[in-house]
Amino acid sequence: MLKKINLKYLFIKLINGQGVGAILVRGASQSLIVQIIGTGINFISQILLARILGVNNYGDYIYVLTWINILLLIGVMGFDTATLRYMPRYDVDQDLGLIKGFLLSSQKIVLISSSIVTAGILLFVFNVSKFNYSLRMVFYVGALLVQPLALLQLYAARLRSSKKILLAQVPLQIIRPVFLMLITGCIYILTQSHLPGVLVMAINLCSVIFALGLSIWAFRKNLSPEIRNARPDFNTKEWMSVAIPLLIISGMSMVMGQMDTVMLGALIGTDVAGIYSSAQRISTLVLFGLQAVNTMAAPMISELYYAGRIKELQRMVTLASWGIFAVTSIGSVVLIFLGHWILSLFGQAFVIGYLPLIILLIGNVINALCGSVGFILNMTGNQKISGRIIAGGLVINFLLNLCLIPKWNMTGAAIATATGMIYWNLFMVIVVIRKLKINPTICRFN
Repeated sequence: MLKKINLKYLFIKLINGQGVGAILVRGASQSLIVQIIGTGINFISQILLARILGVNNYGDYIYVLTWINILLLIGVMGFDTATLRYMPRYDVDQDLGLIKGFLLSSQKIVLISSSIVTAGILLFVFNVSKFNYSLRMVFYVGALLVQPLALLQLYAARLRSSKKILLAQVPLQIIRPVFLMLITGCIYILTQSHLPGVLVMAINLCSVIFALGLSIWAFRKNLSPEIRNARPDFNTKEWMSVAIPLLIISGMSMVMGQMDTVMLGALIGTDVAGIYSSAQRISTLVLFGLQAVNTMAAPMISELYYAGRIKELQRMVTLASWGIFAVTSIGSVVLIFLGHWILSLFGQAFVIGYLPLIILLIGNVINALCGSVGFILNMTGNQKISGRIIAGGLVINFLLNLCLIPKWNMTGAAIATATGMIYWNLFMVIVVIRKLKINPTICRFN
């Protein structure tokens, strides 16, 4: 009984404490809960939208939304990640002028770049004759999503850098899909007919603007009067020199995440790519722990590193690695046991994706063993090294897919993806240990 009380006391002390471990656990726990709830809401939302829109309209809607999410990378220009690096750093130095200058410059740059992306989409769609009227109209409204979505990601990063995890994630991951689902559902009940894609896209636009308004309000409410009244200092050249490599890294990571499915479709067939895509999506469920921990860990890495608190940084990184590994390992074991059944929910033909699923899960577990290596490099001024390693992983991924897919089909694609993932994670671990003298893994090295 005494042991139980002591363990409970220690756990409560950890959660309520002000040390790096307590802050990390609180933030990561909040992020994990929001991600799980948000994923459930989005899953339900997509099912409802598929029924409300009908097959053709839903296809137009998803097609446009996919392109918007890809081009959004250019709209944000890497300043979401750059915010996680610079805001904690300037806060440590109490350089209020640079904080104010960074806030003003980042918002201005994101507004300009997202406006250019929007104009580019509108101009492209206007000049492409093969799009039918319905798809064209969905594109026109969808293009207007880029700017508010880019700003929403920027403000979410600002709130994350201030360790306001719930305020950062709830508007984007919960409020936006709930708003979309409620308004679309009410209109569908009133009309009792399939809704046009352009209308649902317009409702989506309204939901993003509403979520953005909440994020701006939350950030301004938590912004100190000293920063608000500070005279801005600008270091735009340095900020751009960091943001652009971070943009390129995000782009390469996105390409790497889709390369296996795209090459399967090109080399074997879209039916096989569809089955593999389902296995791949299921395998990413175990990444909740990695994403949740990194949500909180990224700004803390920057803060502790630039404050020179390396021992605390090592302790936080080790704790983060254990959290990532625990969630990923447990999730992987569950999916290995339930994989056949989950795949069968998509249809019996999808069960052949079980072996690729296991291979991808092994890659994710090794990824988890390496900890938050990417963020450690990016948050400590080593984004160019990180970019080169990711580029190497991208090349290896492409070549292995090219060689293995014709021989082993989906299994080959899974081996190629897992191998590329393992390569760049292990390479980053070596660089972090040698260059920064920080061990990002759960393993001890003498």
